Amino acid sequence: MVKSWSISPSGPEFGYVVRAQLEPADPSDPSAPSRPKILVVDRHLMIAESLAFCLNLEGFQVDLAVPSPEGDLEDILPSRWDVVVLNVELETQDDISHLVPLLSRHGPVVALIASTNRLPQAWCIEAGAVALADKEQPVGNLIELVNRILDGESTIGSREKETLLELGRRHSNELHRRRAPFLDLTDREQVVLTHLLDGQPVRNIARLSGVTESTIRSQIRSIFRKLGVNSQLRAVSLARQVGWSATTPGEDVHTST
Repeated sequence: MVKSWSISPSGPEFGYVVRAQLEPADPSDPSAPSRPKILVVDRHLMIAESLAFCLNLEGFQVDLAVPSPEGDLEDILPSRWDVVVLNVELETQDDISHLVPLLSRHGPVVALIASTNRLPQAWCIEAGAVALADKEQPVGNLIELVNRILDGESTIGSREKETLLELGRRHSNELHRRRAPFLDLTDREQVVLTHLLDGQPVRNIARLSGVTESTIRSQIRSIFRKLGVNSQLRAVSLARQVGWSATTPGEDVHTST
């Protein structure tokens, strides 16, 4: 049973790590098996504790990690786990591409994710997750999956894996196609579009850039032409849809086009 929960500082990437402390096995009993080590990574401590409790009842030694938005993962995870369970919720592709490979250095990663979220599932597999657990199913399914991984079994069929990888490739190709027009923006146009994304009106952009409003309006028209849109709203919407950000965000606009 769970004896206590202890919380300790762990660095900027994870707000804290919670260790589930179990009643120790009798050291004089040579037949007592070692407990597999499981790391549960979840942004919600209450959910993570509930999952850890269930895993504890199955005899696993469980650590919990609660991520914060910033920091370096490697500084606070020197250990090795037999399985890492990552609860995927609102993470973007960049989040998954960052977290899964780093966690994979410390143990095989199981992505806990709804089966209907096919694209994030694909991102997890692309990033190196070895298994997918449907969070809409009973916890017993996850425990069975963990045991299969511990037994060295493959948990994703080759056809399903290739289907997900193909979905990820198609999405990536489409994203590259939609981002292509942004590559034609000049450095100054990128800065102007960044200001538009921040909700700045033309007057403020001109003042911040040290140029006239007519210069900024000319640059905005050029942005519209290159992106194939006819309004600021559409330009901003398209930039957000494709996850665009300026390659030279710190550069100011000083000269006219």
